Amino acid sequence: MAKTPRKPASRTTPAPRPASPPAVATPSDDPYRPTVRDVAALSAQLGAATLEEVRLLTAAYSDEELIELGNDFATPRVTDDSLRVLGVTASFLQRAPAAEQQAVDLSLDVVRVAAWAAAEDTRAHEQLRGAAASERTGAAGAEAEAARVLVRARAEKRKLADTVRAVAQSATVGVAVTHALAPAAHGSPSSGPEVSLELLIKEGRALLASKDPPVQRRAQLFRLTPQRLDAAASLARDASQASTVLGTP
Repeated sequence: MAKTPRKPASRTTPAPRPASPPAVATPSDDPYRPTVRDVAALSAQLGAATLEEVRLLTAAYSDEELIELGNDFATPRVTDDSLRVLGVTASFLQRAPAAEQQAVDLSLDVVRVAAWAAAEDTRAHEQLRGAAASERTGAAGAEAEAARVLVRARAEKRKLADTVRAVAQSATVGVAVTHALAPAAHGSPSSGPEVSLELLIKEGRALLASKDPPVQRRAQLFRLTPQRLDAAASLARDASQASTVLGTP
């Protein structure tokens, strides 16, 4: 009797194993992540600098211009940004392969000077905050008020310069405004904001005296009034006294 051929046993193919998810980078994977927590520690790590080195890197700016630029930014924000940017840059210049470093036209000394300047700014800011509690008494209070007056005078100087330019629409007045913003560079013995205000007020009063209808109309549009100039003159006198209190030229 013939045997019925047996069917071969079927083999179950195992299901493919799921692919592993791609690795997710974490902050610790960053090879140039800063290893310090504040700019003071970063400056200590890189080494001290000098004011002469800072001036070498900022030679294009006068002290007055640097002060005005600094007034546009809050120190805590500058401190945070400095730590983030300079910390990463320092780590890169210390750890990156030489071939990668050659692609960057920057030396570690520049970062060192910048970190020192940021640390000094933070220290000065903390000193000012610490003095806030006692500034209402004696000389500390007078100096604090004088500093606030000078800040207001510098802000008004920039605003009035923009207004005079807008009203005049004149290259000649534009040159006069430029001279007023940097009086020491054009022969004045003082570079204080009160000197700039006085020069700008003179230009403003000349514009108000103009009989040219377009100039008169622009003066209205940009709110250049005798009252505005009188207030600026009063602020200039206060700024002059504040400069005396602080002993600034």
